[in-house]
Amino acid sequence: MDHASIVALAKAFKEHKDSFVTTNYIWMVLFVLSIISMMGLSVWGFVHANYELKDMWKYTLGNLPFIGGAIWLAIYASKQRSQNKRLQQEYAYKEDVAKIYYGLKVEVDSLGNSELGLKLNESVLKLVIDVISLNP
Repeated sequence: MDHASIVALAKAFKEHKDSFVTTNYIWMVLFVLSIISMMGLSVWGFVHANYELKDMWKYTLGNLPFIGGAIWLAIYASKQRSQNKRLQQEYAYKEDVAKIYYGLKVEVDSLGNSELGLKLNESVLKLVIDVISLNP
């Protein structure tokens, strides 16, 4: 691999990693909003029950479909954010591997066409291809 392709590979991994920032933020906001909505429905039921806990169950039962939806949304948003975060970390790792390979390639190239230089170049290239070929 020449130097330009290594830099392009690192840049592509960085772009993939950065593409998850916005979606992670969206899933986090959805999670927080679903928690706030569950709290809001509980407070609304408590206020409409005239601050009586014994009457609050009627309002809670009436709001059960909304509370259930908010719980489902909170669980789903949490799982999606976790998956996006894992993928973001995977692409960051691959970006680092490409940058490390670039540094190693420069070092190995300084050895020239010696037997050690050719052997190191081949083994480093094989190792980097093995790491990068793993699916995130």
